[in-house]
Amino acid sequence: EQYGIFAEARYSKSFYNQPMTSGSTLKRYQQNLSGMVGVQYRRRKEDIDKKQKLFKPYNFGYASLGANFPIRTSGMTLKKVFKEVGGQVNVGAGRQATYVSAVRAGLELGYFRSGKLVPVSINADYMLNVINLIGGYSPERIFDANAFAGVAAMYDKTKDKKFFFGLEGGLQESFKLDTNDKWSIYLEEGAQVFKGKVTSNARAFTSKGYSVVLKGSVGVKYRF
Repeated sequence: EQYGIFAEARYSKSFYNQPMTSGSTLKRYQQNLSGMVGVQYRRRKEDIDKKQKLFKPYNFGYASLGANFPIRTSGMTLKKVFKEVGGQVNVGAGRQATYVSAVRAGLELGYFRSGKLVPVSINADYMLNVINLIGGYSPERIFDANAFAGVAAMYDKTKDKKFFFGLEGGLQESFKLDTNDKWSIYLEEGAQVFKGKVTSNARAFTSKGYSVVLKGSVGVKYRF
């Protein structure tokens, strides 16, 4: 890995025709001169390949606490938004199959403030390590960011429609807590879209009646 400073100068000349009010056309040109100074970072491909060979697949378990907000728009103010925020607890497990790809499945116990609903959900996601995809795998890296997308199913016995099925997606940022790479803490932001109104105060979007639930959580992950 090498760092350096670079300077770059650019020159261009472009020709164009300019119509005049008299009806004639003049042939003109424009000259442009620019300069740049910056810092460059270079990684040798053989070094990247060597580090990627150090990766070994592993399993992981996780647990988190967070908040949720079934989106509604009518008459909402910032104060009312906070009054509508609910909570959730998540537990689950997964497998990091390659340095860029992982899968996970989890169980969630939630609480929607509107109507005091207590739904239980299961979800399954595919996770893409964006940092490793762009910069390659490095065991010394202490920060990772994973984009995820998957499916979710919610059960709520207090509703006439007890089962809700939908899609979810978001981003997870994790930070290593020890040199053995066993424990990490993570932040996660995401959204779920369900068919039907998951709570009476949720906004139903489109003629199909989709509910959108925004979520955020903080949790710990253990690698084994």
